[in-house]
Amino acid sequence: MIQIGSLDVDLEGRQLLRNGVRLAVGARTFDILVVLVEAHGSFVSKHDLIRQVWPSTIVVENNLYVHLSKLRSLLGENRSLLQTVTGRGYRLTIPGAQHQYRLSRIAQAEETKASAKLPIPNNLPTLTSPIIGRDDAISELIDVLAVDQHVTLVGPGGIGKTRLAIEVAHRALSLFRDGVYLISLVSATDFQDVLHAATRALAVEASDGPLSLTRISEDFIGSQVLVLLDNCEHVAAAAAQLAEALAGASKLTRVIATSREPIHLTKERIYRVEPLSVAEQTNFKDDALRCSAVELFFSHATALDPLFPSDERSHELIHSICRRLDGIPLAIELAAARASVLGVETLATRLDSRFSVLTGGSRSALPRHQTLKATFDWSYALLNEPERATLRRISVFPAAFTMPAAVAVASDSLLGEFAIVDAVAGLIDKSLVARTTCAGTSAYELLQTTRAYAQERLDDNGERQQASRRHAAFFCETLGPMSDTNSFRAYSAWQHAMRAVLGDLRAALTWALSSQGDKAIAEVLAVRFVWLLFELSLFDECVKCSQRSLDALVSALPKNTDSLKHARMHLQTAMAAARAYLQAPGKTTALWAELLTSAIASGDKTLEACALWGLWNVCQSAGDANSALSFANRFSLLEADVHQDQSSDDVSGPDFSMLGYRLVGMASHLAGDQRQANSSLQRLIFEPHAAGSWIPPGRTIGHNVVNGAVFARVLWLRGERERALMFVNRWLDEARVKEQAIATCYTLIEAAIPIALLSNDRKAATEAIGLLCDASNRIGLKTACAFSRTYDSYLVARDRPTTDHLSELSAAIDELDAGGLGAHAPMLLAQYAILQGRCGQRGEAIATVGRALRRCDQTGNRWYVSELHRVRGALLADMAGTPAVSAMLEAEQCFFEAIEVAERQGAASLQLRAALSLARLWHTQGRFADALDRLKQACALFPDDCAWPEAQEASRLDQDLSEAMQSRPETTKLNRQQDLVPAVHRMEVALMLPVRNTPVPAIIGTSHELATAPAQKPAL
Repeated sequence: MIQIGSLDVDLEGRQLLRNGVRLAVGARTFDILVVLVEAHGSFVSKHDLIRQVWPSTIVVENNLYVHLSKLRSLLGENRSLLQTVTGRGYRLTIPGAQHQYRLSRIAQAEETKASAKLPIPNNLPTLTSPIIGRDDAISELIDVLAVDQHVTLVGPGGIGKTRLAIEVAHRALSLFRDGVYLISLVSATDFQDVLHAATRALAVEASDGPLSLTRISEDFIGSQVLVLLDNCEHVAAAAAQLAEALAGASKLTRVIATSREPIHLTKERIYRVEPLSVAEQTNFKDDALRCSAVELFFSHATALDPLFPSDERSHELIHSICRRLDGIPLAIELAAARASVLGVETLATRLDSRFSVLTGGSRSALPRHQTLKATFDWSYALLNEPERATLRRISVFPAAFTMPAAVAVASDSLLGEFAIVDAVAGLIDKSLVARTTCAGTSAYELLQTTRAYAQERLDDNGERQQASRRHAAFFCETLGPMSDTNSFRAYSAWQHAMRAVLGDLRAALTWALSSQGDKAIAEVLAVRFVWLLFELSLFDECVKCSQRSLDALVSALPKNTDSLKHARMHLQTAMAAARAYLQAPGKTTALWAELLTSAIASGDKTLEACALWGLWNVCQSAGDANSALSFANRFSLLEADVHQDQSSDDVSGPDFSMLGYRLVGMASHLAGDQRQANSSLQRLIFEPHAAGSWIPPGRTIGHNVVNGAVFARVLWLRGERERALMFVNRWLDEARVKEQAIATCYTLIEAAIPIALLSNDRKAATEAIGLLCDASNRIGLKTACAFSRTYDSYLVARDRPTTDHLSELSAAIDELDAGGLGAHAPMLLAQYAILQGRCGQRGEAIATVGRALRRCDQTGNRWYVSELHRVRGALLADMAGTPAVSAMLEAEQCFFEAIEVAERQGAASLQLRAALSLARLWHTQGRFADALDRLKQACALFPDDCAWPEAQEASRLDQDLSEAMQSRPETTKLNRQQDLVPAVHRMEVALMLPVRNTPVPAIIGTSHELATAPAQKPAL
């Protein structure tokens, strides 16, 4: 006994006591304490601790830290005695430990010496190979035996219960001085058979009287024995009586039972034996071998064939085989035996027929362990009829299922709800069904191997069709509430619940569309399922599923039924909407046009609204503002017709009004009418009843976030920059918290990145573009990926403006344009022209801006026209060190045009920027008074304390101009008389005026923009 303060350490008995009271301590924690104590205060490295405590298991250091934390907690006030040598290991310092340890070891040695003279009686079989993957279970069970008298190892057939129990018995042999005995009940059929098996195993002397539990227990009164009752499930009641009798004879007696279900002792401790570990996925040989299931496979395979392949491909296949066999040791051992004959490749391809392939077990094994099918036949035979029927029918679930789902699928006229509940509970007890969770609720599941066996039985009983129909009908009904918009308010919970049943929905639709399926269910389920896929941003699967459903339904059903027409229109709508995110939106125009024609012909106003939305979206994305406004107006007319019909007929229907505001607001923004855009979008976002109105495909995408993205851009243009940034951050956070990938990408593309570029905020732009790259690549949104590549090319070209980088940016812009994503083209082309100017290609840059302006005139996409005029003027003014008078006059005209356009559109931010550029131009010409007047007019639009970079630049320029006017009154006078001087002469005079010997800001942007930044690291 070692004493550490108030803590007594019993090394032999493996227990800790404080003030005589035993403390609960795990086996691994105690093992660590033993290693540290036996080091006598010396340093023990982390590697040595792990090697000694986990000799045959690979563990990470976190496991060690967890147990050391528990040990410090047990040491209490003496925790300082356990010292950490940073980065290396640990040391346990115990006052007087040498003397204590020596006395303890002497006593232990004496007892060991004495016990060696009297071997502990036992009838355990000799172990011929080490057990794999059960070290933690063995340690835990030995700890349990120190506290509990009865432990039942529960698990399905082939899980390794008997092997684990025998291993525990061998390792605990020294703890039971009066013997360790194995009683096999495999051949027992009744209570008398159990008594006879116990008499033989325990060597109880026969007597003249009848054999009884009392007679058996009398021989073990006061004894310290361990009894293993193996294979109890078929004689559970008799086994329980025997265990109670043995334990009642002595408090020192312990009983371990193995069974496929609890045997219901009075104080039974249930220990469920889990399958061997198989990682979710593995890429390397070392990772595969860390899985105990794979290790067991190789152990058996190499024992049969020393030349068994061990290459990376073999490891991948074996890992897959072990996963498909659920880590069940018996199945893995049978598979290893087959692999040594067939080869791993062949075995992997035939595993779907596992019950035919996995035969040929050891001849010394029990008959039911010689084939996998025999193992399950044994378990199946022990079930009652309701349990058998329930097991067969719930095998149609491909994954976890809830109790309501089980009742819906398994019940019939003979098997009611409560019978199903009882049957599932019985199957859980018998280890054929496991408890789990699904979408945060209680659920149940079958192992793959159990499911495969139950499905064979399902087919044998001719129940497949009925069970599949009930399964499909249940999940079709589950998707019914999707038509209720209110059900999407708790979006996160809904999304989690829907993702949890995707496997069931896929299986249900596959059956419904098959030749044996139910086409009436298929029509409804297909429509509901493809819309669910769209809602969950699974666009690729949505497109494929829509096409597969269309093909199957059209070929199987009469062509002109109303239900088929309805299903076909919905499937085509979902396909078109999903394709818009996967490929060029322009490629969906024909689909939307066809849908619009069909909807008008059928009189389906909702589908007509959806088709108009789709066509508007195509035009809006392409930057065709004229067409987008046209479709927006058509939508508004449709909304008015629907509203009138509803009013006259006094019926309720979809409310399209709010979406109409969105279409008009966004198209107006694109067209450059920021006042109308602000009015429409503000009403859409802040109307209290907007949440209840009809919304287009993707109702869970977060349309308020999508609407708000464009609204934020409108606010920025109108001069409400702080409010714009507040909305961007708010909606971006909301989209990310709700895991709405589409809304996240949309907000980044339409608001965060453009506003960062407009604000010349390189840091914000870089962060937003990085977020877009991550989000778009994670979910595979091809349109978002195209924007991501374009903006990434822009950042590279902006930092290192070379001809090669400019070519890459130009190609990326062309790719967007070709994909029907040209709404951002004016802004991107303006940035491209600026970079051309920085590379000395001013003529080409001016031509680029000219092409962009012509395109804006053609499409009506005029929201960035003011900036295009301003950039063109800046490029003209910067054509040479001493620009030509005509270029300067043209530049001046461009700035005037930029100011006029911005003022007309209600874009105050761009109006200030253009006025600042004009004032700087006049500053370089010495026209100080004109420049000062222009600045004052522009700055009057904003508060005096405005902190914008442009406002600060205007303030600095204002000061420079005021000083210049005071020092050069003759210049002021000349400027006041400029209206009397011809324009050309004014420019010539201006060029001759003396200028300050200070650097003059370039005209191409604000002073904190490209020209004043270092050439290598320009600002946005």
